[in-house]
Amino acid sequence: MEVFDVNTLNSIYLKEKLRKQLELKLDASSRKRALSDHHAKRKPRPCGLTVHSGIGCVNNCAYCYIQDMGFDFKNTKPYPLGNVEMAYALLNNPWFCPGKTGTFIAIGSVTEPFHPKCVDRSLSYIEAFAEILGNPIQFSTKMMLSEEHVKKLSQIKNLLLSPLITIVTLEASKQLEPNAPTPFDRLEFIKCLRKYGFKPILFLRPIIPGVTDRELDDIVSEAKSAGVYGVVAGSLRVTEGIVARLRKAGVDVSAILKRVGKLQGSKQIAVRSGDLKQLVEKVVKEKGLTYFNSACCACAFSCEIPCFSLCWVTNMCTDCPNRCEEKLPHVGIDDVVRALHLLAGVKAIDVEVSMHKVSLKVSKDDVKKIADAHLFTLQTLLRRKITLIPS
Repeated sequence: MEVFDVNTLNSIYLKEKLRKQLELKLDASSRKRALSDHHAKRKPRPCGLTVHSGIGCVNNCAYCYIQDMGFDFKNTKPYPLGNVEMAYALLNNPWFCPGKTGTFIAIGSVTEPFHPKCVDRSLSYIEAFAEILGNPIQFSTKMMLSEEHVKKLSQIKNLLLSPLITIVTLEASKQLEPNAPTPFDRLEFIKCLRKYGFKPILFLRPIIPGVTDRELDDIVSEAKSAGVYGVVAGSLRVTEGIVARLRKAGVDVSAILKRVGKLQGSKQIAVRSGDLKQLVEKVVKEKGLTYFNSACCACAFSCEIPCFSLCWVTNMCTDCPNRCEEKLPHVGIDDVVRALHLLAGVKAIDVEVSMHKVSLKVSKDDVKKIADAHLFTLQTLLRRKITLIPS
């Protein structure tokens, strides 16, 4: 068992050291471009800080929501920041922490990271993040890398990588994912990843009621044969446009509409899927695979570190083999006091540490000086809920 000794001060100093190093490598225009980018500002999601290696996607999947976010299905282009610029943007993000027990990085989101127009940018990001930042990295994809690319990934030093391969239907992929590679091509990609020592996970997201649940046994069986370690399940989000596209693709949307309230234009509404996730969990475990409620848990498992989102204290834990609670870092109280002062200029009156929580007692006047990003940083590094107590 590996227990992580995290010196909070060293982690904070590392961020500043790396930031200054990259600042010297970049010219003024590159620094300005990185600092003005939204990657330098936005808060991470539960899966980690999403990094866009491209914009737009031409796979034209009927269930995809990016069109309702202002992106389109007509064009895919690489993201404008270079790899060092992107690393610099992350190091200037107040919510981001570098390092093995830092912020999870999730590549995908509003594009297909391994589309031919984006694959070089995605791979350059992965290499830079591993070599400069050292953070756990996760990608989600329906497209494949060549065996040569996978081999090169396996040779990157200090790479912590969690591959998620999306398959939500075998029978209806041509109708629902018209421009994406076939699910059977993706299964071959899983085999290749496994061959080179990675831990691929089936990304069963979104679960499409009336489609995915009917094929569930076959999907999981095929994925197991290909070599996945486990399955992440996720709910479908719908808009009026998505429902219309699904209907046009031949899906009986009645099973979906029964699970949502009133559709509201382009507003994304989560389809109630609690019972479907329970069904997935049952099938997955019956087949001897690991079930994950969330992508962050899969990333923690693949990288063998405690989960970034503290799932063991938020009822999201599925008791996977990673045993996050057994890997929690030791916490030095003096370091926490000094870290809070370094981050926010505030001296804690008292600090209490338990297995799941760190309580910080500060004066009422100092509470307003402590930004949410400061607390989030401590939570990330300490892997414990941070409670602020005014005194």
